[in-house]
Amino acid sequence: MVDEQLQACLTRVHAFFALLHRKVDAKYGVQTRFSSSPYQAATSMRSAPLPDLDRPDEIDLHGFTKEDALITVDLYLWNAITTGTFRVRIIHGMGQGALRDAVRALLSSSDLVEKQEPALSNEGGDGATIAYLKRRLPGT
Repeated sequence: MVDEQLQACLTRVHAFFALLHRKVDAKYGVQTRFSSSPYQAATSMRSAPLPDLDRPDEIDLHGFTKEDALITVDLYLWNAITTGTFRVRIIHGMGQGALRDAVRALLSSSDLVEKQEPALSNEGGDGATIAYLKRRLPGT
């Protein structure tokens, strides 16, 4: 019985990730990884651990691939706005700037973001971006 419930849950997770990947691929013009195995789909979507849920106002993307970071930030923004968090810090690191540029492009095109700006030096400087979220969900 438990194995059947687990398999049914994994099948739903697999379907969710398949839909999510198709939407992200179309929206951001990236090719995300996707496995035919429900377990692999659920465990390999991202290349880094889950964000620290004790800090709903901040997410650290160190270790993420660009594709995984875009998926994660998009979901993170929805979670933040629905839980009443309207100022978030997205830590992407300095590096070559590819992840920073991708995150800032996503924020610029997001219907959830009112404005964005580089973090102050005491908040990470150019290695982080502050996003101010809209007080109302799109379409309301």
